[in-house]
Amino acid sequence: MSADVNSIHLVGEVVGTPRVTPGRVSCVSFTVRTLENANVAGEYKTFTTLHDCVVFGREADAWGPDIVAGARVDITGSMISSAYQKDGGPKIWSKKVKAKTFALLRPRPTAHETPGGIPDGFDDELPF
Repeated sequence: MSADVNSIHLVGEVVGTPRVTPGRVSCVSFTVRTLENANVAGEYKTFTTLHDCVVFGREADAWGPDIVAGARVDITGSMISSAYQKDGGPKIWSKKVKAKTFALLRPRPTAHETPGGIPDGFDDELPF
């Protein structure tokens, strides 16, 4: 019998403003956007997926300053599930990626760059 593995590897861009929860155990919650290209009926389309991520403890303290909107990150972690109930209604389940390793691939874009990291005025049209 093989063992089940709960492992996730994401490479994407941080979107929105990370939420920092200080306390005895620090917590940083943030969203990573990934893009996937697919051929749909002979036409290439780009699909966006948003992944809710969280990091706790010393890692949150260490990585927190680097987790900013526009930063390109490489995250390895595991999927965690949680449930909450709002005003006596049904249980609402959510899934998050609990980050275990983190690498900053590209810091936040500077003022003269677009969010994709391409400098303003750069023509990305291919010459052929």
